[in-house]
Amino acid sequence: MDGGRRLAGASGGPGCSSLAYGAMQELGPFRVHSDGKTLYTNRFAWNKAANVLFLESPAGVGFSYSNTTSDYVSGGDKRTASDNYVFLLNWLERFPEYKTRDFYIAGESYAGHYVPQLAHTILHYNKDPNNTFINLKGIIALRPDKTDQPGPLPTSTLQIGNAIINDETDRKGLFDYFASHALISDQTSYKIQKYCNFSPNATTQSSDCYAATSEADIGNIDIYNIYAPLCTSFNITPFPKKASVLNFDPCSDHYVYAYLNRVDVQEALHANVTKLSYDWEPCSRVIRRWEDSPSTIIPLLQELMANGLRVWVFRDNCSVIKNITLRQNKALTAIFLTAIFVTAVKDTINGGNETAVNTAVKKTAAKVSLTAVMKPPLKKLPLKPSFNGGNETAAKVLSLPPLMMVVFACRAPAELQ
Repeated sequence: MDGGRRLAGASGGPGCSSLAYGAMQELGPFRVHSDGKTLYTNRFAWNKAANVLFLESPAGVGFSYSNTTSDYVSGGDKRTASDNYVFLLNWLERFPEYKTRDFYIAGESYAGHYVPQLAHTILHYNKDPNNTFINLKGIIALRPDKTDQPGPLPTSTLQIGNAIINDETDRKGLFDYFASHALISDQTSYKIQKYCNFSPNATTQSSDCYAATSEADIGNIDIYNIYAPLCTSFNITPFPKKASVLNFDPCSDHYVYAYLNRVDVQEALHANVTKLSYDWEPCSRVIRRWEDSPSTIIPLLQELMANGLRVWVFRDNCSVIKNITLRQNKALTAIFLTAIFVTAVKDTINGGNETAVNTAVKKTAAKVSLTAVMKPPLKKLPLKPSFNGGNETAAKVLSLPPLMMVVFACRAPAELQ
């Protein structure tokens, strides 16, 4: 895209690659065929709406590297925000034509930490007129990906990768989701809520809590989409299978791994120029520790909103991780009194139904409103009309201050319908 906005994208983990997920499996222009060497196009790619940067951060993730071995010993939120800011400055010096353009930051899963922290860093340095000004307009927190694994207990030792916005409600919501989708019994759910302390200050749990959470075994289910099929073969195929962006292939991780480890692909991407001693991996095996991870990002979101930034929070009802349980929505609405919850029904996604959005707009004039999810979306939210102001419905929503939460229902695979 020659004009328009800039958008930087990050994935979760911490320590997972935005190439692995954001670029090659979600919102990038191409997907990898099952042969691990050819590509097909994604007609819903976000680069049709904005110039998109995918950041593999911090050093040690994907193709990102450091000349200092000690940098791989430990990572953390603060260093990631600082390194990402330095990268943006250097990138703008290399491509100065983008300096004045509107800039958005998007991310998923643990990028619920990365994105607000980078935005906070940008706002801080923007105050100094001697620094390069980054024209930051807003942030977008997306649905989780297949990067972070939930721990069985809400203790401080299990914080890494679980939280996207607020540890306590995210972890309670995990078990709420299990119960509300009949993945665990009501009795197990009751015992978990009774005996487990979800506070971020909790350092130990009772034996009753351990016993209750041990019962919360949901079996062989994809925790990022409980209705999705599972990968049964980890091998690439001699010839590409028929593929479509509308039909999720649960083995896509393996196709991407094979593709990005091809020498010819790395040469074409100008990647791995230092000839790393390890394979490209979707999630880092090089970073050994994650040293700082705040239990909540809500104060940062409040500060960003106070500085005039728009904050979009997308959640869905397919994933066990950071889903749309009532407890989690209350945690946000109790703080963001101007939050907007918009139903993502099929027609709204396609830009053809103003009624649902107008209803939400009217109801949120003085209070928070949560409209019921009626139909599953068939497509990802089209950002082009939203960014370019070409869609009246999107424009009305975008004009409202300052937080919007879009709740996605999910659609089961065709064979389950």
